[in-house]
Amino acid sequence: MDSRKYTPVDPFKLEIQLLKAIEEDSNHKREDAAKFRAAGQSKNYEEFRDIVKAAHLKPLEKKDSLRHLKIGLVSWNRTAKRGCWRSDIDKSLSATTNNFESPAEDVLNAPMMQRDFEQHWASLSNFDKRITLLQRVIDIDSFFVGKDLSIDVTESLIKALLESLDPKNALPSREKVNFVLKVMISISSSSRFSLNLQLLSDQGRENIRNLLNMVTELLEEETDLVNSKEVVRDLTNKYNCW
Repeated sequence: MDSRKYTPVDPFKLEIQLLKAIEEDSNHKREDAAKFRAAGQSKNYEEFRDIVKAAHLKPLEKKDSLRHLKIGLVSWNRTAKRGCWRSDIDKSLSATTNNFESPAEDVLNAPMMQRDFEQHWASLSNFDKRITLLQRVIDIDSFFVGKDLSIDVTESLIKALLESLDPKNALPSREKVNFVLKVMISISSSSRFSLNLQLLSDQGRENIRNLLNMVTELLEEETDLVNSKEVVRDLTNKYNCW
């Protein structure tokens, strides 16, 4: 007589597993199709990545409005509530500013993962708003380092930082220089920093050199910022910009 015990099949659990497998298969097919499409449309890795990441998004209809859309927070943090939305950040970015206002605490209370940051970043076309987004999440010391989020170096990010110090847009200030240094330090702390550097185009590397050179020139006018000058030298070594 067979003494083995058989566990009865739970139809409900089986259905959930089946639906999950179907969904994962559909996601893989969408991403594969997006990769082929991105290979022919994108000019660099950043554009390729954005197209692939947007494969699951449904195109907006004419009747749709961004004002009525809610962006859900995706996080592995168990303390994050399911009903938590990042509408506060979207509202705070609606007004363009050149003065880098300090972020409100409630904007930073909800955890932000790399994916959340990239989605917000990609949705903004104005460099002022992108800088404002960075300012609001990096204003807390070492917020990116060792926390949920580290910034990947991308050409659009470097270009936005470069434009933020361009005298044509606004006169550079000590606060802006310190802010740029914070971002550059956070970028260099990313686990994918070396890989991202390799994926940059020649123009992207040139923009990094121009950015660090501009920061160096601005620091030359500040004799009391010796530590900042040392930071720039360290960053120049990390970014291989000699």
